[in-house]
Formats: sequence, C-alpha cells, structure tokens
Amino acid sequence: MHELSGDARQDDHSSRILEQSSELTLFRGVLLFIGYVVLWRVSALMEYAPHASLWFPPAGWTLAAFLVFGVRALFPLALGMMFTTFWMNAIYDAGQTITEVLVVGLLFTFAISFSYGLGAALLRQFVRFGVVRDLPVMVMSFLALGALTSLLASFLGTQVLLIAGTVSIFDVYTIWLPWWIGDMAGVLVLTPLFMVLMLWRQPHLSSWVRTLRISTEPTPIYQFGVKLTVLLSLLYACILLSWWFEHRDVAFAVFFLIIPQMWIAYTENALRTAVSLGVFSLSLAIGINLFDLGESAMVYQFAVTVIAASVYFGLAVPVLLAQNQQLQMQAQFDYLTGVTTRGYFSELAADELERASHYKYPISLLMLDLDHFKRINDTYGHAVGDKALMAVADVLKNQLRPSDLCGRFGGDEFLVLLPGLSESSASKVVVRIKDAFEYIAIEGLDEPISASFGMVQIEPGESLEKALQRADEHLITGKRRR
Repeated sequence: MHELSGDARQDDHSSRILEQSSELTLFRGVLLFIGYVVLWRVSALMEYAPHASLWFPPAGWTLAAFLVFGVRALFPLALGMMFTTFWMNAIYDAGQTITEVLVVGLLFTFAISFSYGLGAALLRQFVRFGVVRDLPVMVMSFLALGALTSLLASFLGTQVLLIAGTVSIFDVYTIWLPWWIGDMAGVLVLTPLFMVLMLWRQPHLSSWVRTLRISTEPTPIYQFGVKLTVLLSLLYACILLSWWFEHRDVAFAVFFLIIPQMWIAYTENALRTAVSLGVFSLSLAIGINLFDLGESAMVYQFAVTVIAASVYFGLAVPVLLAQNQQLQMQAQFDYLTGVTTRGYFSELAADELERASHYKYPISLLMLDLDHFKRINDTYGHAVGDKALMAVADVLKNQLRPSDLCGRFGGDEFLVLLPGLSESSASKVVVRIKDAFEYIAIEGLDEPISASFGMVQIEPGESLEKALQRADEHLITGKRRR
C-alpha cells in the first residue's frame, strides 16, 4: 500500500515502475530481431578497422532490450546475433564450415547476451533495493554499468574471435580497446533513446518520466531545429578542419562541441536531448567514414562518450536544483496520517488508471468520511480528533494491499484506490474496514469510530474526477440513510 514515508515512498514507486518488464509480443520480438540486424549492418559500414566500428548501435539496442523486456528479449536478440555471425563470416570470407560458424555464433551470442543481460539485471537490482533513488544516482549507475558491461562484452567477444581463429593473440591486444570504446559509445548514447522507442505508448514510460521528475515540456520545434543545425554545422566544421590539416591533434576540437550539446540539454526536454545525441553520433560516424578519418577514430569515440556522459548529468542538474526533500514530503504525504496527499494521490492514481486501461483489469475507488468528526473535535478536543484520524489511517494501512493507494482527501475524508478489484470485490474490503473500526480504542474518546462510505467501480475511459464525483454522491446518499 502506498503510505510509506520519506524517500522510501518515492523509491518504492520508482522500483515498481523500473522493475516491471514490458510485454514482449511476437511483433515486438520481430522488431527486436530486425532492429539488431539493421543496426549491426549500419555499424559494419562504418568500420575504420577490422572488427572495430566508431560507434556500435547494437550494443545500445541490446542493453535497452534487456532493460525493457528482461530475459524475454534473449531469444529475438540471440537470433539477430546468430544471423549477423553468418553474415560476418561471409563478409570476411573466413572459409569456416557451417558447423564452425554455428559454434562461433553461439559463443558470441552467449558473450554479448551475458554481458548486457548482466548489466541490465544489476541495474534492476539496484533499483529494487533502493541503491538507485533518483535521476542523478540513476545517471551515475547507468554510466558505470554501461562502461563495465561494454568492457566485459568486448573482452568476451575478442576471446570468441581468438577461439575461432579469426584473430591472433597479438590482434586481440590491438582490437579490444576500439571495440570497447565503440560499444560504450553505442551504449551511452543510444540506450536511453532506444528505451523510449521500445516503451513508446506504454504506461511504464509516462510513469517512469514522472517519477524521475524528467522534464517533458518541449520548446517550439523550430527552436530545437535551430539548435540541432548549429550543433551539426560545428561538428562538420571540426571534421573538415581535421581533414584539411591532416593532423590528429586537430580532431580534439570535437570536444568543444560539448558546449552546444549542453545548450540543448539545458533548454530542451529529455527526449529531444536524447535525439540530439543520437543524431550527433550518427553524423559524426558518417563524417569520419566520408572523409576517411580513421586514424583519429579513437579521439572521436572518446569525445562521443564524454559528451554523452556530460549531457546526462546535465539532465540531472535541474533535478538536483529543484529537489528539496522537505517540500517534496509536504507535497506528497500528509504530515499527520502518513498517507498521500490529495494531489499526490491523484498523480499516482493517474498512473494506475492508465495501466488498468492498457491491461484491461477492473479498478475501484472508495471514499470514506468519518461520522460526527466535528462533534468529536468540539467535545473531546482537536488532539483527540487527530488521534482518531491517525487511528483510521492505521486501519486502512493494515487492511489494504501493498498495491492499493490510500490518500487523505480533506479534513476527515480518505480516498482508497483498489487496482484489480471489481465493485463486488471492493465491497468486501469495505466490510473488513468497517469491522476493524469497531476495535479502535482512543484514549479520551468515549464513543466508537464509524464512517460513511462511497464506492464505485471506475468505468473504462472515465476520469478520476468523474469517479470521485460519483463516489461522493454515493457517500452523501449513505449518510442520509443513516
């Protein structure tokens, strides 16, 4: 039930959202397979050395898939990795038999899937156990795990090539670093964007964005277009200078592009910032390929990763500045009873209604109003009245499920949202609460605690406000009958 205090309540909601794996339908599985193959081919066209691409989008695609779909993503991704292994064998004309290629493909699939699956599982566990609490910590966790998992993938991947006889032991030492940096660039730059694409129109996306307090307010599209044009113009200016002077040191000028990229991060929403990073990295890879700047590829790879890391921290800065723990507590939780405030209840309820609509399960709303509360305050004092409110809140906490929402609507009124319960099932909850009220004993109060209830099952497509109005009407009707 949603009545935790402090950061624990926010962390619990974040954990529920980020631990959930989206449903992987056949259509999405096919898209995962096609996406992996297409992205692999794009990266293969931008190789500046054998087995070394400036920027490897399939790495970001793989990590995003495991984060969004969990272990369900393994099968379509494994098919994509096996397919590309056979394709790679054809490109490099390795002359291996089908059996040999199959064995290499299975080893390669294990190496990559294990690495990025492990990274995704660790991030999920960090969320589950409260290690990741908010956006800044999530950024640091993502960057650290992105770097480490891509390092593990490059190490295991080069070992597979060594076992297959594709490269010698001496080649391993020359290709593992560019492999790692290319994978890391793909992970850090593209994973968030790919996650947004995979979660598009899913209830988890809006809940995640709302929970992490990520800005979603866009500026006019032409302003974003101007900023992106400035960024890309400066990028190709750096590429042309590097090509013209034919000196590796000139390539370091690309690091200054962190300034226009941070300009976008501070003035645009998170989605547009992720898009700008993706466009920036793709344009950089195309430019290096067109102007044959492979000798400076490592410089550009490090630039992409550094800029990406800086941008993600840039997204977190407004959150850090705006985050005031005390004000957040006051806005989200009632100081007396510990249940959610009306505003925060409405925010969480909106997420629950969206999920209920998407997964087509029933959801009921309960409103209760303490009987004769004004008389209790006037006769026994406000201190006793406060104890009565706290006792009622404790009863609700004990009688409701962890998945239920409980909030204080106003003075002596409480709201309860019951996901997954129809009206008939919710009526049984009302009976339990009424029975529990009979056992409330408050020092200084010589009369029993009772309440009037208004209960409705929320109709598909019905707004929370409309449901509240119907519940209030039922509550008033119940009071008149007593």
